[in-house]
Order: sequence, then C-alpha cells, then structure tokens
Amino acid sequence: MLLGEGYSDEEIIDRFATQYGDKISGVPVSTNDRNLALVFPAMAGLFLAVVVGWQVWNMRQRGENRALAAARAAGNLEGFSRPVPDNVDPIALRRLLKMVEERQ
Repeated sequence: MLLGEGYSDEEIIDRFATQYGDKISGVPVSTNDRNLALVFPAMAGLFLAVVVGWQVWNMRQRGENRALAAARAAGNLEGFSRPVPDNVDPIALRRLLKMVEERQ
C-alpha cells in the first residue's frame, strides 16, 4: 500500500520504525548496521568453506597414504603390476586376467 503511494523502501522502514520501534522491521535502521548484517554471514560462510575444503584436502592426503601402505603390505605377484592379497589363488588370478584380456 505504501509503495503504491510513492514511498521508497527507506521511508517505509523509517515509518514503521518510528511507529512501532526500531526492532519491528527486523532490518537494522543504520546503514552501517545493515552492511554488517550482510557482510558477517558472507564472511562466516567463506570461512566455513575454507575450513571444510582444507579438511577434505587433508583427508584425501591421508587416504592416499593409507592406500599406498596397504598396497605395499599386500605385496605383488610376479608379472602383475597391481598388488594382490596373499590369500588369492594364483591360478584363479591368471585365469581371470586371461578372460579380461580376451574381452578387450
């Protein structure tokens, strides 16, 4: 209704703040307070994004180290470039690799 009468947003906010008090509008009346209300959540979001990104990077680095350690612990069979656990039957493994090569 007030917008239709030609009032600007600032005038409407000021009118409600004068009539009902500063806290009724839910928007800080001061321009500096409004800017702070916009900048603080953006900065907090940016900070959280950096922290989460760093945690993900750190977890990936630790995961790669664990994978390398597991590969070394598993050992390699002769002629195979991938680590194979000790409890795998070498004959069954050769048969499987032969089947895979034939499909290519």
